[in-house]
Amino acid sequence: MTVIELLEALSDLPEDAQVMLASQPAWPFEYSLGDPVVVDVEGEPLVYLPEGTQTRYLPGAAARELGWRE
Repeated sequence: MTVIELLEALSDLPEDAQVMLASQPAWPFEYSLGDPVVVDVEGEPLVYLPEGTQTRYLPGAAARELGWRE
């Protein structure tokens, strides 16, 4: 996914909504996002969105929407 593709994917969402990271489908957790960094990898820029703080277990509704739970 490129930065423009990410922006397009987020463009129709509420601007004041928090953005969280869902991780580990088998034991799902929710994380805040850290500050992005850009690094040069083989002459190409690569953006990393690091996980911040683990905030809680992923809510069931989110796990279901992601297809991680029934």
